[in-house]
Amino acid sequence: MQSMLRSVGAVYLLLILATVTACSRSDESPAARVGTNAGATEDSISRWPPVSLLPDEFFPRLVKCLNDHGYAVTLNPDYTISGHGSVDSEQFLQTRDECAREIDPGYVEDPPPFTETQLESFYSYVKAEAACFAELGYPLVQVPSFDKFLSDLPVLFDPVAVLIEDLGVSPTNEEIATCRWRNKPEWLVAP
Repeated sequence: MQSMLRSVGAVYLLLILATVTACSRSDESPAARVGTNAGATEDSISRWPPVSLLPDEFFPRLVKCLNDHGYAVTLNPDYTISGHGSVDSEQFLQTRDECAREIDPGYVEDPPPFTETQLESFYSYVKAEAACFAELGYPLVQVPSFDKFLSDLPVLFDPVAVLIEDLGVSPTNEEIATCRWRNKPEWLVAP
């Protein structure tokens, strides 16, 4: 899951894609497609993915490790990592993953699948994210129904992508971080 660390936006998309793709069959119900999350029931939601450090602890350590390995990178407010100069991207990704494994392996290992309760919670989060952008003055993004949201899996509805690609407006990184983190479910570590 190398792409998990590239940006917060990519993080939640790739986590869901990796999880749902692994357990998705067209003849199954949405609950069967998402599987079960070890330790979580429909009534209790555990931290997902199972990481020991939250992003505000993990990403600064990752940047420090990359700096220690000679990469001139900085951490942006939305937890994306910016680099300066030219680097061997293959070597950078390998170093990044080695650093991540040393800091918290949960950020590079395949996470367990979502429960149905987690999917419902995540859907509410996506709706709140779309509403947040409208509060900031952007056009209101029409979030699909929950049934459509589930039927489109493993492709995940992304309000930011709709704003940029369909509506032609580009929120700032700070606005994206604000809307992604403001209403994030407690159990979802990486939005």
